[in-house]
Amino acid sequence: MGYQTRELYNPAKFKQLVIENYRFLETDFGFRRRKGCTITLLQTVPYTNTTTIVWIAFEKRENTVDVYMARIVRGRKPIDYALDPDVIRLGNLLALRAPSAVHYPVEPGIEGRYYYDSEIEYLIASQAAALKAYAADILTGDFHVLPEVKANNSSDWLPP
Repeated sequence: MGYQTRELYNPAKFKQLVIENYRFLETDFGFRRRKGCTITLLQTVPYTNTTTIVWIAFEKRENTVDVYMARIVRGRKPIDYALDPDVIRLGNLLALRAPSAVHYPVEPGIEGRYYYDSEIEYLIASQAAALKAYAADILTGDFHVLPEVKANNSSDWLPP
């Protein structure tokens, strides 16, 4: 079914699964898919509407999928979701609102353990469902939760 190497996931397949699972961003929230990036250790698929940018990122080194959200201010988007202090990571938002909403198939970070294709597919689908269920306010431009997320931010947060 899957395989365990650092070249685990096919970029075209990742993009297609994101498009399928995150279609609700376009239909329900007025987002448009933008040109992402694919580099050696990272692939992103960004979406924007008039108030918000959402990045779905497959980080090859960590071999996991993460979702990031940020406010668009006066037409300007954050340049780098990893460095901007006002970017909300879906995992950090879920830690406040619904800690059990996303379960990783196995614990990330286990030395030498990489996700299989089916597990990456599960992460894409479950994070899309969690984004839709628990971040509608952010997707419509209401970032009132940002100070609370920043106060409770843990870059090492993992779901139970």
